[in-house]
Amino acid sequence: MMKNYFWCDGSGRVEIKITQAQIDSVCHTGANDAAVAAESKPDINPALLKSILREYGAWDDAELSDHAANLDRVFWLACWDCFEDPEIYLESEL
Repeated sequence: MMKNYFWCDGSGRVEIKITQAQIDSVCHTGANDAAVAAESKPDINPALLKSILREYGAWDDAELSDHAANLDRVFWLACWDCFEDPEIYLESEL
């Protein structure tokens, strides 16, 4: 049975569909960078993405200037949110 998740940021400005297979690939102990890099990310407006990530307070302006890294960051956050609280983000089971 394949589970699908629908993640959105706290303000509902960015929405990402995530599969159980993507969560399983990304959410494991140790570094997740290679797994995140291997996944397809949605196209998100760079300014919007910077704004959302800035709210986390974990990255400075120089770090947030790298859009590809920001896509990886938000995808990583989304996967881990779905992993840790699946009942909140579960959209369907096929």
